[in-house]
Amino acid sequence: MIFAVAALLAAALAAGFLLWQVDPAYALCAGIGLSIFAGNWHALGLPGFPFVPDRLAFALVVAMVVLRAPAARGRPRFVLRPEHLLLVLVVAYAVCSALIAGTIGRSTAIFALLDRLGVVPFGLFVLAPLVLHSARQRNLLLLLLLGLGTYLGLTALLEIAGPHALVFPRYIVNPNYGLHYGRARGPFVEAETDGFAMFACAIAAAIVLATWHERPRLRAWAALTLPLCLLGCLLSLERGVWLGVIAGGAAGMLTAPELRRWLPATAAVTALMVVGALAFVPGLSQHVTQRADDQVPVWDRQNQNAAAVRMIAARPLGGVGWNRFDETSTPYFVQADTYPLTGYGLVVHNIFLSNAVELGLLGATLWLVALLAGVGGAIARRAPPELRAWRRGLLALAVFWFVVALFNPLQQSFSELLLWTWAGLVSGAAGRAACAAAPGARPRSSSPPPRPR
Repeated sequence: MIFAVAALLAAALAAGFLLWQVDPAYALCAGIGLSIFAGNWHALGLPGFPFVPDRLAFALVVAMVVLRAPAARGRPRFVLRPEHLLLVLVVAYAVCSALIAGTIGRSTAIFALLDRLGVVPFGLFVLAPLVLHSARQRNLLLLLLLGLGTYLGLTALLEIAGPHALVFPRYIVNPNYGLHYGRARGPFVEAETDGFAMFACAIAAAIVLATWHERPRLRAWAALTLPLCLLGCLLSLERGVWLGVIAGGAAGMLTAPELRRWLPATAAVTALMVVGALAFVPGLSQHVTQRADDQVPVWDRQNQNAAAVRMIAARPLGGVGWNRFDETSTPYFVQADTYPLTGYGLVVHNIFLSNAVELGLLGATLWLVALLAGVGGAIARRAPPELRAWRRGLLALAVFWFVVALFNPLQQSFSELLLWTWAGLVSGAAGRAACAAAPGARPRSSSPPPRPR
C-alpha cells in the first residue's frame, strides 16, 4: 500500500513538472477544447466540480503566467487597460446583486456568474494576449478549432442522418438527456451553442484557407471543414443560428475589400449547398419545414420579452437580483390578445433583457459598456497585418453572437469563452502594435534584456 501511494505521488509530481515546462498556450487551447463538455462531465463518468478538466486547465494557465513558469517568462508585459477595470466593475456589481438578493449560495447563480456573465471568459480576455502572443501559439488555436469543426460537423450529420451508433459521447443521442433532442446539438446538448461553435470553427477554417498558403494539406483539411461546419449550422434547426450565419458571414466579407466581390458567389454556393442538403440528407427537409413553421418558440419569446419589460419598468435601477428571473417573473406574464400565454417558468431568451431584469438598467448598462469596450474595442482597433484575418473573424463571430443572444440564452460556457479569448487575442496584439509604432517606442517584454558578452 505504501509503495502504491509513493508511486502515485511520484507520478503526479513528474506529470506536474512536465506540465510546468509546457507552453501555457497548450493548456489554454486544451481548456477551450475540453469546455465543449462543460456541464456534462458527469455523463462521461467524472465526479464534477472541482475535478473538472477544463477548469483545471484554465487554473494551470493562470498559475503558469502568474508564477512565471519557464515557458511563460518571455511573454509580453501585462498592461492594465480601461476595459479591464470595466470587467472588474461588472463582476463586483453582479456579486453585490447576488448578495443582496440572497442567491450567492446557489450553484446556478455561481455558475451563471462564472460563465454566462463571464468571470472565466473575462479572465481569458486578460490572459489571451499574454499566452497567444506569437503566430505559432495562435496557430495552435486554429488547429484546435479545425479539429473541433471536423468533429462537431460530422457529429451533427450523424445526429440527423445517422447512424447514431457512431456518435460519441453517447449522451448526445440520449433522448432523455439535455435539450433539443432531434436537432444537431453536439456535446453541448444545446443547439444554439453547437451552432455557435461550428460557425466559429468555420471562421477558423476560412482563416487557414486565407493565410496558410505554404501548407496545402492543412488548407485541404480546412476546405473540407468549412462547408461541413456550415451544414452543421443548418442541421441545428435553430432559426437564430441561421440568421446569425447570414449576418455574421456577410459582416465579415463586407469589411474585407478582397472578399467583398466574392459575396454573391459565396451566397450562391451556400444556397446550392442548402438545397443539396435538403434534397439528399434523409428527413432534413421535413425537419426544417417543421422547425420554420413552429410558432410555440416565437410565442415563448414574445411572452418572456413582454414580462421582462414589465419587470424592468417595476424595478428599473437595481433589478430583481441576480439569478431571480424564474422565481419572480410569473406575475408579470399577461395574456396577449394575438397569441397564447406560454414560456413562463423558463429563463428569458434574450441575454440583454435578462441582464436588465436581474441587474437593473444600471448593471445592464455597465455590462453592455464593458462588452462594447472589450469585444467592440478589439474590432475597432487597427490590427497589424498578421492579425487582420483574426480581426475580421472576430467581427463575424461577434455579429453571430449578438444575433443569437437576442433569441436564445446561450447558457453553455463555450460561446463566451471563445468570444472573449478571441477578443483578447486581437485586442492585445493591436495594442502592442500601436505601442511599437509610437515615436520613440521600445519593445516591451517581461524578460530582462540580454547581457553583453
